[in-house]
Amino acid sequence: MRLADGGGAFACLLPDGTWTLLPEWMTSRERCARLELVREPQVAAAALAELVALFHALSAPISVAKIAETTPHTKEARYELLAPLLRITTELDPHLLIAYRFGAIFLTEKPPQGAGQPQAALELIRRGIVNNPAYWRLWQDLGFIYYWNLKDYRRAAQAFLIGSRQPGALFFMKAMAAKILAQGGDPRTSYDIWMELYEHAENDQLRSNAEMHLTAIRAAMAMKQLDEILARFEHATGHKARSFDDLVAAGWLRGIPVDSTGVPYQIGADGKTALGPRSKVPMHLLE
Repeated sequence: MRLADGGGAFACLLPDGTWTLLPEWMTSRERCARLELVREPQVAAAALAELVALFHALSAPISVAKIAETTPHTKEARYELLAPLLRITTELDPHLLIAYRFGAIFLTEKPPQGAGQPQAALELIRRGIVNNPAYWRLWQDLGFIYYWNLKDYRRAAQAFLIGSRQPGALFFMKAMAAKILAQGGDPRTSYDIWMELYEHAENDQLRSNAEMHLTAIRAAMAMKQLDEILARFEHATGHKARSFDDLVAAGWLRGIPVDSTGVPYQIGADGKTALGPRSKVPMHLLE
């Protein structure tokens, strides 16, 4: 394989069945003999430049017949070696944050834009967190992989919440945890987090944002309770309620329920509780 700097590399099959790239100069006895061993290895800029060249080679046309025989012909970018190359890079320098963050992006993206390997991205980011425990943005990246790619809302919220406790973490980390918990079916915990954010907000804008989310979550929990009452009413009477007036008349409710903005709830065409047309509750915040 010909690299961007004109050098070459060989594709090597490792004992574990995976492939890696070996720069051509490493096969030269003369060059290797001139290398000095050190007790405390450090990453040199030249070594990182070699790795950058290898990354560029992943998207370059294949020019060596041997490599072409081991992989299907395609004109699209190639990412099958991305995970092992990222492992090499981060083992050389465990604190190279850009390798964890941008590497995870390309690992999670679906082909042809990326490798489509979210599990490999999780492994990479977790390794980054172990090596850089106080860097909160790796927790942010972990949370987004769980949220966007894997749809695992519980783990996503947990990642954002843990990250929010790291030094220098921004306000939105805890806000994301609260938002995801509301989407993932845990409005009570989400409400508690937003209440904490509201009580400790550093300015009026953050406090207002927290207050709007609290308003939406209160309405969501109230509508869930009203739906349960509607279901029990239908089971007891054998017919659906046409409006909440039916429940008030039958003694199931003391009065017409209203949301936190003072607008009465209504029963939608699907038989579920809905906001009134004049309601100002920002339910879109929970979507």
